[in-house]
Amino acid sequence: MVTKRWSRKMTTSSEAGHPPLILHVAPHFRPAYAFGGPPAMSSLMTSALAAEEYRIVVWTTNVADQTGRRLPSGSQLEDGVTVNRYSYLSKPAFRFSNILITPGMTRDSLIGDLRPSLVHLHDFRSLQAISAYTLALRRHRPLLLQPRGTLGIMGKKRVKQVYDRTIGRRLLEYAYRVLALTPEEANAFLSWGVPESKVTVVPNGIPIPTPTIHNRRGAFRKRFGIDNGSFMILFMGRLRESKGVRLLLDAFEHFSIANRNATLVFCGADEGMAQWISEQSKKKGLHVITPGFLTGDTKTEALIDSDVFCLPSFGEAQSIALLEAASFGLPIVASKVGAPSSFAELNAGIFVELDPIEIAGALAQLANSENGRRELGRKARKLVADRYSLESTLTLLRDLYRETLQSWDN
Repeated sequence: MVTKRWSRKMTTSSEAGHPPLILHVAPHFRPAYAFGGPPAMSSLMTSALAAEEYRIVVWTTNVADQTGRRLPSGSQLEDGVTVNRYSYLSKPAFRFSNILITPGMTRDSLIGDLRPSLVHLHDFRSLQAISAYTLALRRHRPLLLQPRGTLGIMGKKRVKQVYDRTIGRRLLEYAYRVLALTPEEANAFLSWGVPESKVTVVPNGIPIPTPTIHNRRGAFRKRFGIDNGSFMILFMGRLRESKGVRLLLDAFEHFSIANRNATLVFCGADEGMAQWISEQSKKKGLHVITPGFLTGDTKTEALIDSDVFCLPSFGEAQSIALLEAASFGLPIVASKVGAPSSFAELNAGIFVELDPIEIAGALAQLANSENGRRELGRKARKLVADRYSLESTLTLLRDLYRETLQSWDN
C-alpha cells in the first residue's frame, strides 16, 4: 500500500495542496547503465519515490553509453517519473573529455518555468551540475548535493582544480545538505571545509532478491557453454584498468594452474580492454568469457550461476555490483580499497592487497571450501539486507526531504 508522506507544510506557496516536486539532475540516467552505479541508483530511487506520490522530474542528457550513442531527446513519462532528456552537443568533444554540453538544460535553468520544491543533484563536476545549482539559486530552493564518489580528483587534475575553485566551492556552500555514500566520503567533505552539520551519510541501496529467483539457476551457464562443474568467477564492472581487470586476469592465470576447469566471466561495458582480455586469454589458454554489459534477466542469471564475485578495484566509492553480488549470497573477494569498510569489519568477504598472487590465493581458498563459500555468502547477504537495502535508503531520503523542506520554508 502506498502511503502519503508529504504535508502542506512541505510545499512552496506556488504549489500549495500538491505533493513536493523533486527535481533530480544527473548527467546519465536509465537506460545509460553502462556509466556505472549512479544511473542505476538514481533510476531505482526516482521510480520508488514517484510511487509514493512525490512528483519526480529528472533532468538528464540523451547520451546512451561511452561511445556517445544518443537516445531520443525530449520529455517522457517513465514509471511515474517525468524524464527530460536534453540533447548534448559534439560527440567528439564528449569522447575526448567526457563533457556533455546541453544548451537546452542551461536555458531552462536560466529562464525555464519549472519551480521545484527541492533539487537533488547526483553529480559534482559537470555542466549539468551547474544547471542544477543555477536553477536552485534562481528559484531560491534547497539543493541536496550527492557527488556519488566524484569529489576526489582522478585524471584531468588541472581542469578539475579550476572547476573546483570557480564552481565547486559555490556548490558546496549553497547545498543545504551534502550526501555521502560512506563515512570515508563524509570525511572527505569535511576536509573540504564543509560543516559537519551539512553532511549526511546516505548509502546506496538495492532491492533484495527473493529466494524464488534461484529457480533460474543454470540458464547463464547453458547460454555460454559453461560446464556445471566449472568454478565460475564473476567480475561486474567497466572493463578498464582502474577496476583491476589486468590484475584479475593475471590472478586467474595463477589460479588456473590448479583449477583447469575454472571460468572467469568479465561482465561490463568495454572501456578499451575487451580485446586485450580476449587476446591474452587465448594466448594463455584460459577459459574467459566477455559477454558485455548485462542487464535484466541475463544479469540475474549470471549472479545466480556464479561461485564467487571478484572485484580487485583500485578504488570504489561504493560498488553497486558488489552490493548486488552480496545480496545474491555470493562470497566476495575484493581489494581492501574496493569494498565498503563494513564488509571487512564483519568479515563478510576476503579482502586482499592489489597483488595477483594474493588474489589467486583468496580464490583458491574459496574454491577448496564449499562451507567457506556458503558462510561468507550468508554474511554478505545479511549485511546488505541490514544496511544497504533500497527501502532503508529510501527511508533516509524521505526523512531528509521532509526535514529540508520544512526547515527551508519556515
